[in-house]
Amino acid sequence: MIESIRKAGHVAINGTLTLYLPEFSGMDVEIVVLPCNTAMATETYEAMRLHEQSSFARHVLASPAEDIWNDL
Repeated sequence: MIESIRKAGHVAINGTLTLYLPEFSGMDVEIVVLPCNTAMATETYEAMRLHEQSSFARHVLASPAEDIWNDL
């Protein structure tokens, strides 16, 4: 199972954001940045939720037969 967390922050005027992620110490991570409080962000989030709930995601990707890829 993929372990993930959600954190919100504020990007400073100089464009920097500092993340403290002790739960991922020593691991490679992927960072996804989405703007908050905009119509586009809401649309994007809702599209991701629909994809996550799709029949393909629930029945194919979540099937025990597909779990072999996590062991590679």
